[in-house]
Amino acid sequence: MKVCIVYDTWKQDRTIDVQISADYKKEVNFWNYVLTRITDVTFSLPASNSAFRGHTEKIRDTDRNGNFFSTIKLIARYDPVLQKLMDRESRVTYLSPRIQ
Repeated sequence: MKVCIVYDTWKQDRTIDVQISADYKKEVNFWNYVLTRITDVTFSLPASNSAFRGHTEKIRDTDRNGNFFSTIKLIARYDPVLQKLMDRESRVTYLSPRIQ
């Protein structure tokens, strides 16, 4: 009896490796979309002679963000991919003045 269940599961592509592969592809696609949008913003700011940094590096600070974060936040209002990224909680920052 269990052999029939295992065979049916295998036949319908519902095995664990298929599910893990599908989740992996979704995650890769998500980060590709994010990277594409961030790269577009990165290329557009120097093209218009705009500075990247503001007075603070915190994403949630709305008053003193630079052009880069302001543009990303503007795009995130209309783009579900960046909105999902902005809604994630993060404790890691790579924009500290000490590492630049």
